[in-house]
Amino acid sequence: MLIVAARIGRADDAFVDQSHLRATMSGYARVGMRVDLSRLPHSERTSLSVLVEAARVMDALYLRQQWGGNG
Repeated sequence: MLIVAARIGRADDAFVDQSHLRATMSGYARVGMRVDLSRLPHSERTSLSVLVEAARVMDALYLRQQWGGNG
């Protein structure tokens, strides 16, 4: 599943108003993504899984750095 995050509010906001967050998120739709990896060689499937895991780590780091409560 592809997740898109948007920065909401000012950088000095410690907390986001939940109703504002729900209203903003209602404009987004969940999108499932599927791909057939069966034609890839084992080595490429393994490499791809490592890249996906690295992307998850980088995503978490980015969101942590961009959070307005970081000061």
